[in-house]
Amino acid sequence: MVYLKNIATVSWENEDPRYYGRYGGKPAVFITASMMDGQNIHQVRNRIYSEFQKFEKILPQSIRLEPGFDQSQNVRRKLTGLGRDFVFAILLVLLTLMPLGLRASGVVMIAIPLSVLMD
Repeated sequence: MVYLKNIATVSWENEDPRYYGRYGGKPAVFITASMMDGQNIHQVRNRIYSEFQKFEKILPQSIRLEPGFDQSQNVRRKLTGLGRDFVFAILLVLLTLMPLGLRASGVVMIAIPLSVLMD
């Protein structure tokens, strides 16, 4: 068994703050949520935002809750870009292989996505 007193100094003393969080030039408190493995990032985001809305109702008017960084937007943007790039790549392969004939280009058009999916 590991006790906290064996790895840290714990006390009730008050110290002067050494670090100040700022967001948009104003004092801020940062809260970070880390997603567990195997979770859907969009479902986690929706749960966090629903908790935001509940918590925001009980805060004083002078305090605002603002999400500073939302990784789910970045994931959504990358997945959209991946789909667009995939369609563009298929069109390029089709364009370059059509002179070989419809059957040969069809085989390649099926083989490339299947090889990507099987990996």
